[in-house]
Amino acid sequence: MVQFADQPPGGPLSLEAWPGERCSGALYLDDGQTFDFQSGALRRISYECRADAQGVSVRSRSSGSFPVWWRETSLIIHARAHAPRRVSDGAGGALDFSYDGEQHTLTIRVPGPSSDWSARIDD
Repeated sequence: MVQFADQPPGGPLSLEAWPGERCSGALYLDDGQTFDFQSGALRRISYECRADAQGVSVRSRSSGSFPVWWRETSLIIHARAHAPRRVSDGAGGALDFSYDGEQHTLTIRVPGPSSDWSARIDD
């Protein structure tokens, strides 16, 4: 739990997605105290997901140079009827995941502090 505005949270960045027609979001980071964002000390991250007959794709893209505080991203996909056949990153490498059949959620671990990544969930 964060006690002060200038205290970074701990743990992974947690993102939740409900794939559908309008599955997107954004995150904005700066120091929250100065006007340094006016000279580029900021980061904008956009997220989007798309569902198709073969599964779901989620993408994160960023701009700016402000450092992120997380060391990994926990991506939670809601309304999943079953566990996926495979979950992979943008290069085709396998990503760690777990499926909760009671909650119908898929949790994917995207390692590293990057804010530029993609994940593919194959049904």
